[in-house]
Amino acid sequence: MNRFKDYRFWTALAGAVVILLNALGECFGFSVDNDLVSGLIMAVAGILVVFGVVSKPKENQNEEENKSDEIDENAEDKSDEIDESKSQKYNEQINQEEQNACQDEENIQEKDTQNEEQNVQDENR
Repeated sequence: MNRFKDYRFWTALAGAVVILLNALGECFGFSVDNDLVSGLIMAVAGILVVFGVVSKPKENQNEEENKSDEIDENAEDKSDEIDESKSQKYNEQINQEEQNACQDEENIQEKDTQNEEQNVQDENR
């Protein structure tokens, strides 16, 4: 609802209306004076500002919005860094588990070999 009270919304809408009227004019064979339509919409927007229905943004609002956007971007970057860090730690953990599994398998094979050698020696006695 605050969007309808924003001066930028109405100026953007003015541009869209001019484009729409030009497109309709081409389809139905009439022409529209862009300056006239734009001037009318800007006049209506100005009247709405005077009566307080619409508020024109101040420079401080733009700076605050830019800071807010910058904070949001920084938060997203930090979130990405955290995700990458977690992913890296997870991959390191997986690699360590794989190495441990390989080491366990080698130990089992070595014990099996020792047991077989012991069995051969026992049979030879």
